[in-house]
Amino acid sequence: MFCANCGSELEKGARFCPECGAPVEPVQPEKTVQNPGNTQASGQIPPAGGRTTSGQTPASPKKNQTVIIAAVIAAVVFIIGGGLLYGTVGLAWQKNSAVSKIEKAGLEDYQSEEARLAAEWENLGVLDFGGKRAVVKELKELKKGVDAFQDCASELSEMEKEKKQYDLDSESYSTYESALKECRSAIKKKEGKKTQTTYKNAVKALEALKSADDQYISDQVSMYENVDLSEASSKEVSSYKTILKEIQSLTKEKTRNYKSIQKTFAKMDQAIYLYIDPKNPLDVTVQQVDASAFPKIRLYLSVKDGNTGEVPKKLSNSLFYIKKKDANAKYVKQIITSAGQLPDS
Repeated sequence: MFCANCGSELEKGARFCPECGAPVEPVQPEKTVQNPGNTQASGQIPPAGGRTTSGQTPASPKKNQTVIIAAVIAAVVFIIGGGLLYGTVGLAWQKNSAVSKIEKAGLEDYQSEEARLAAEWENLGVLDFGGKRAVVKELKELKKGVDAFQDCASELSEMEKEKKQYDLDSESYSTYESALKECRSAIKKKEGKKTQTTYKNAVKALEALKSADDQYISDQVSMYENVDLSEASSKEVSSYKTILKEIQSLTKEKTRNYKSIQKTFAKMDQAIYLYIDPKNPLDVTVQQVDASAFPKIRLYLSVKDGNTGEVPKKLSNSLFYIKKKDANAKYVKQIITSAGQLPDS
């Protein structure tokens, strides 16, 4: 028996094809109703000569048996012929469909495998269905690889568009960018198998980045909640409380929107940056005080990175403020009106 859908050989009594899963239609023998020639309805005895009342001669039992046997033989021949047809045409169609897609994709590593299988197919006999099914099975796996390559290319494009929203933990983000770059290179070179491997690496790097971002978010929220605003103005405190509520709401969501959290962190940093402990503290010393234009006072400062000893670039007045005692002997903050950097300093 052979599958009417794909031509695969079937075991006796099988209800479904093991290759394609198509249901197997059972062969139903022809049902015949025999009407013995020696009986008549209503118990009537047929007249002499074997004639019925209608004038017809009843069929011979031997003749009926011959017709039934001929019908069964024809059915068997039809089934065998159909199996041979699907075993040759059906498998060839599946092979050609897979080959067409593999060649169209233009992936060199899959094309070399396809060429080997095509040559193997040509060396098989007409009735070597087992060998042909094995070739078709391998071609289908290559076809799946082509589909996977195309899926990876599509997914990578989306990952590239969204990557900036995860730029919180710098070290993990750098690793993620490298993984994306390696996958992008494999896609450009049309390396099917390498593309799948590098894509999996990129997915793992993204998961690691999200985990690192979550830890970064936790640390930032803890820092914001414990910032010392004892010297801040009431306006700064009010702004701080509003933004902190927004941050707490965003970070409690089950599915985090990293981009929104990132923007809110930037807003908080802008609001209270004067009260946040810097990641890279600077050594600031007053070199000279010029009060010749009092009440305006000019200060000459030496500013260096505490770790490297280098002078930072692109300093602005927004980065500086002065704390001084007021008439009530309380420290108040005074904003710097302008700041400039001298050459070679």
